[in-house]
Amino acid sequence: MKIHLFIVHLLLVCITGCASLYINREPLPIAEVVNLSKAQSDQDVIQRLSASRTTYALRGSDFGKLKALGVHDPVLDFMQQSLVAEMDLLTR
Repeated sequence: MKIHLFIVHLLLVCITGCASLYINREPLPIAEVVNLSKAQSDQDVIQRLSASRTTYALRGSDFGKLKALGVHDPVLDFMQQSLVAEMDLLTR
């Protein structure tokens, strides 16, 4: 009887762990990217963007505006590349 309870408990832990991989993450608002860029390193901002899995369909003029607001080139490059990667994944 104890072995059955142990197996059930183990299965529940495994299922819960797997389900947590698919929990919807909150998107990172563009205003937050600007604020983070002013307060943190480019690598930290990129890690937050990556963790949020947020992609932005930015227009060419948006990149200039974001740069003027303090978002650095590596972050802008990551934002563009993440959209390209997402579109590539969707079209495959």
